[in-house]
Amino acid sequence: MAYFLDLFTPETWLAFRKQGGTVSGFRERQLAAARDRIKPGDILLCYLVRLSRWCGALEIKSPAFTDSTPIFSDPDPLIVRFKVKPLVLLNLEQSPPMLDAKVWDNLEETKGITKGSRGWGVNFRGSLRSISPADGEFPQQLLEKQRETQTVYPLTERDQRHLVVKRKVQTLTGQVEVEIPEKGDDQDELAEH
Repeated sequence: MAYFLDLFTPETWLAFRKQGGTVSGFRERQLAAARDRIKPGDILLCYLVRLSRWCGALEIKSPAFTDSTPIFSDPDPLIVRFKVKPLVLLNLEQSPPMLDAKVWDNLEETKGITKGSRGWGVNFRGSLRSISPADGEFPQQLLEKQRETQTVYPLTERDQRHLVVKRKVQTLTGQVEVEIPEKGDDQDELAEH
């Protein structure tokens, strides 16, 4: 068993859960990595970009496959997919924040780094990035405990802003919804979903 990062925006997390939480998707450019590195039994640790929170753990149940049936948007760019078994699925407010001391101080990736310093999220920029066993086991155990305790981590003002920063723009092929970060917000993570 190996651990891999699975990035979601708040919107794609809600879409994933609405479709039953049984299929996770990735961009076409990730097909080779998905087929070569990810195996049934591996664990995807779900991370919410823009909110910097751990929100779920999924067990891979199938080899990678392609399917363009809309799940996350229409048209759906996340056509490289896995069937998954949800181990933990948390609501936004129950998802432990990365900047919480019990998370930040216990991950090898962030231990010893000043909390929230610029550039800290470089290792949280791409889905299907391999996570070390220690840094995989800790969030999985944290998420499993959180599933039982349901501790509430209220959304901050910053979190609230990141939930509503959407604009529709006209393109040659029609209207599309885009996300525009607020000026001054340091967003180190890039969403795959």
